[in-house]
Amino acid sequence: MTDTVVVTTPDATPAVLQPTLTDAIAAALAYSLSAGESALASAASAATSASAGATAAAAASAALVALVGVANGIAGLDGLRFVPLAQIAGLTDAQISATAAISGSKINPVFLNPVAINSSGGAVLTVGNGSTGSATPTRLNFDASYSTVPGANPKLSLFGSAGDGFGVSASALDYMVAGGHAHNFYVNGSKVGSLAATGLSSVGVSVATPANSLSQAFASIQSLSGVLAGNPAFNANWLKLSSDTLDVGGGFVQGLLVEQHFGGAGTKGGRQTILSAAFLVAPTDASNTNRNYVSLSASIEAASGDGGSLGSEKGALFASNFVAIADAGATHLLDVTGSEVDIIMRAGSSSLYKWGWDVVSAVGDAVHGSLEDAAFNARCDQGAIGWMNAFQVSTAAGTAPTYGVSPGGTILYGGVTASVALRAGIDLSGVSSPWVQSAIVLPANNGGIWWGTGFQGGSIISVTAANGGGIIFDNDVTIFNFGASEPVKITPAGIQLQGSLVIVAGLTTFSASTTSYASINIPPGTAPTTPVNGNIWFDGSNFKAQVGGATKTFTLV
Repeated sequence: MTDTVVVTTPDATPAVLQPTLTDAIAAALAYSLSAGESALASAASAATSASAGATAAAAASAALVALVGVANGIAGLDGLRFVPLAQIAGLTDAQISATAAISGSKINPVFLNPVAINSSGGAVLTVGNGSTGSATPTRLNFDASYSTVPGANPKLSLFGSAGDGFGVSASALDYMVAGGHAHNFYVNGSKVGSLAATGLSSVGVSVATPANSLSQAFASIQSLSGVLAGNPAFNANWLKLSSDTLDVGGGFVQGLLVEQHFGGAGTKGGRQTILSAAFLVAPTDASNTNRNYVSLSASIEAASGDGGSLGSEKGALFASNFVAIADAGATHLLDVTGSEVDIIMRAGSSSLYKWGWDVVSAVGDAVHGSLEDAAFNARCDQGAIGWMNAFQVSTAAGTAPTYGVSPGGTILYGGVTASVALRAGIDLSGVSSPWVQSAIVLPANNGGIWWGTGFQGGSIISVTAANGGGIIFDNDVTIFNFGASEPVKITPAGIQLQGSLVIVAGLTTFSASTTSYASINIPPGTAPTTPVNGNIWFDGSNFKAQVGGATKTFTLV
């Protein structure tokens, strides 16, 4: 096989020149080397004699083969030395390229000076010519030297001396870019990721399933230290969707979705799809001015309305939304809860305040809801069955019956120093449908309603578990009843009694008569069938009284 000498000039298309014997010998003799390399001249002469009768091109190739063999035998040389051919007449810059093996030998060039490959574009260096898979693919080898400074001194520099390239430091492969540069990743011409000094951004990340079912697909461990001036907020990790104009119709765009599918034979233990845990392990600095520590925080902020108008409002903001769904086949479950808040203060701890939920109208909150405004709201979507109890205090589900409020506690407490003028304590006036039982139900023979901590302002108390009385407010009448009996009615005209009026002790005094009414009036009626001593009645003609077992008639004089 015949090698060729490729002669190139900057920014020019390479030309192929069949070498002559004279060119090959001139290439060997033109370089002034050490005394030991004079063997090159002898090899050239031997090649000339051996090539007698051959064509010029074949003779030149034979000369090159001889030169390679001699060069491989010279100490310190790895192969043929390519020489600048500036001495060759008519050329200002050139290089020799061996395109194939020659009689089983390969040209293995060693460049004594930096080599520049100049081209106006396109591929200027191709290693290998294979196109299929192989156990021994073509490769480009570097020596075993490495940089003693991690992240510096690339072995393959891609942008001049700027530092963009690939290198090796102690037991590490280094990917390097200069200051202000970034690692960008592209698929089919589109950027899918960028890694710069500010971190990882604009990335679509796909993590392959680990081969081992107990391996972590993603793990990140970092430590923070140092000082940031000016009391800034610092994001140790940041995932940002910088813009979103996606049209999904009436659906949702999920900024971050984490799914966990579990169940089946062998599945044991609880599951927590996302766990946020923060630990205060030592007191913070004495000069710390912000001692609020939050393990999980969510917020949403609107800088614009959503196209609504007065009477046609649009857009709803929710800082969080917890949904628990039991599908049709999920039967005999113990608990379906939208959110649970667990508070644990272990023995030996202390805190001024202990709250399960703390709903705060925060600094800057300056406007009430134009229709409704509440710290807590229980509602029902269209078509849902609603709640049996809007607020409930009960025993723990599935555990020993421990009531949710401690002995001596209060189910609904208005506060220690609630000096604000409130419209009402409890307002159920908006419920227009009849109550199935009653608006307020209190236990029988177990207290009642007090005005004042010691009922000094009055009270309504139940002291019996059966046959207790009631008060009914009707149209212009207040009725005191006992079961079906209504013995006392109070109307604008006065008090009506059914049954006897018994004055247990004390003097009964009637008001003085006026021109409008008398002090007392006994309407006419019939005599009692069995009068008892002390009875007085008026039969329409005479007043009568039962005295000493006999009926006496008052005689008017």
